[in-house]
Amino acid sequence: MSTDLSAIDPNVLTIEQTATSKIHEKIMLNLEGSGNVLIMGNKARLGAIRLDVMGKNNTIIIEDSVSYKRGHLRVVGDNQTFRIGKGTTIEKCYFLCTEDCNITVGENCMFSYEIVIRTTDAHSVLDLETRERINKAESISIGNHVWLGAEVMITKGVSLPDDCIVGARSICNRSVDEPHTVIAGIPAKVVKRGVTWDRERI
Repeated sequence: MSTDLSAIDPNVLTIEQTATSKIHEKIMLNLEGSGNVLIMGNKARLGAIRLDVMGKNNTIIIEDSVSYKRGHLRVVGDNQTFRIGKGTTIEKCYFLCTEDCNITVGENCMFSYEIVIRTTDAHSVLDLETRERINKAESISIGNHVWLGAEVMITKGVSLPDDCIVGARSICNRSVDEPHTVIAGIPAKVVKRGVTWDRERI
């Protein structure tokens, strides 16, 4: 079944598109709240993803020539920003942007399949004595020209540098600040230095 974008209440979500951007007719929408904005750059493409936006004054920015083919994007909360930079391609990814946090993906990144990126654990881990929550949500930042292999998971608070490769099935639960590296493992760490990558087989 096709989604009628013209039927979206602009008080809940305003879509700002260019003439060359495209949203797939089979996108699935779950929208609540008010003042939310989706901004699509030139030649940006949103595929048959599921998009949940629940809250107030959230901004979703899909920059020029981005292709997000499949997956699930959830923005839950108020005053958050989700951004995918120019030229980035995503085969299939689940994003969870919530608890007053932001997600930033840089330019010219390449994401494979079944990737998970989330700013929260969704449930609370408590200090046994104080009952205070110790697993607070944190924003995520991914640099420019980052290649994420299949089934990578990136957890709350992680920052990844420009020009790195994250190996398939790695779990990134701590930040890395060293560019031109291969990052891999559980938990992920730098395993090779002095490298870059190209989309073409040279």
